[in-house]
Amino acid sequence: WREQYERYQEKKELLMRREFLERELAWSRALSWEEGVNKLRDAIRSREEGLSSMEGEFEELRTREEEITARIKALREEMRSKIEEAFAQGSLASRADVLLKISSRAGEELLREIAEICSSELGLKAGASELQVSLARLIEEARERADRALGKALELEAELADLSERLTNARVRLEVLRFKRELLTAELRELRSELRLKEARLRELMARAEALGPRVPAPRPAEEVQDELRRVEGQLLALRDVREEAERMYKRYSELYGELAAKAEAVRQRREEAMREVQKRMEAWRSVVGKMVEDVSSRFRAILSRVQGDGSVVLVGADDIEEAGVEIAVGFRGAKPIPLDAYTQSGGERSVATVAFLLALQQHVKSPFRAIDEYDVHLDPVNRRRLAEALVSVVEGAGVQYVVITPGPLPFTGKDVRVLTVQCVEGESVVKLLRP
Repeated sequence: WREQYERYQEKKELLMRREFLERELAWSRALSWEEGVNKLRDAIRSREEGLSSMEGEFEELRTREEEITARIKALREEMRSKIEEAFAQGSLASRADVLLKISSRAGEELLREIAEICSSELGLKAGASELQVSLARLIEEARERADRALGKALELEAELADLSERLTNARVRLEVLRFKRELLTAELRELRSELRLKEARLRELMARAEALGPRVPAPRPAEEVQDELRRVEGQLLALRDVREEAERMYKRYSELYGELAAKAEAVRQRREEAMREVQKRMEAWRSVVGKMVEDVSSRFRAILSRVQGDGSVVLVGADDIEEAGVEIAVGFRGAKPIPLDAYTQSGGERSVATVAFLLALQQHVKSPFRAIDEYDVHLDPVNRRRLAEALVSVVEGAGVQYVVITPGPLPFTGKDVRVLTVQCVEGESVVKLLRP
């Protein structure tokens, strides 16, 4: 039933997942369509702004065209006036030149007639005697005026050519803008028509999505949701044989399991209480052993100081009573204490450190009788004497007996000790008391 219940729960989760995926798919499509509508609106807005800008430029160009056209018309009138002035002055100079040539060969009577002609036609007031001089001056002035008028006409012609070119460019630009405006207007009509259709479709999609539930924040792409929806449909098809009674049966057995679990919990709590008691005792053990190790370390340093050494005893692994131990560090002749092992110190140094540790530990050994065998085998005479003095110092006043066994010379001269010798004589051990 547990397996059936788990399958039923899986089916329920898949049904809920399918419902959510259908809602997510509807909102994904609606929001995707909404995004497309917004982009279309942005495109229409952008083109409307472009059309507005184009209209402004079109009006500006049209105003410029009218101004250039008016200016060209005025320039043409002015140029025509200057050309006419140049022709008039040239004609005046020509007639005056003819009269000047005639007057140069005329008599007095003819000169008077020429003077009258000049007065009536040329406006020249001069007597017969001054006629030639006045005609020459008139010719020069008329030619100068004709040249100035012609030069001005040429300037106006150049300006007119420039304005004509500008007018042509303006008209070309106007035609281009008119063509672009027509294209943009046509495109706007199409976009607005498309927008109306898409907005209608968006309203349908939004209504369908809202009918399925609230908006899904940041939905995935519709294709991805559809793929997962197909997978969920396939999984539901595989669970079509799961019945709803699986839940009821499972709950019935689950209640029974709960009762058993409660009993197991009670057992677990009792075990925890026992573990707390063990932990409390462990704390008490660490406190007692820690103080003992500190005392041993202090005595160990005191003993080593007699042989020019230093060291310490440290409790290690105190968290696990089965793995706990002590680490001994020693150093001699001013060297920094380092852990005691079989590779770092010499044989004599290890012997001294071992005996010093055992002597320091003796204060915590409840026994009236102790023995040390061949402790000084690897010691030089100086360290053998110093260690013997330290041994005697520790023994004095301790209320216990020590047996020190050594094959070497006796270093206890002058001490309150009893010296026995054991000698093998012809296969028998002979014991003698040398000093009481």
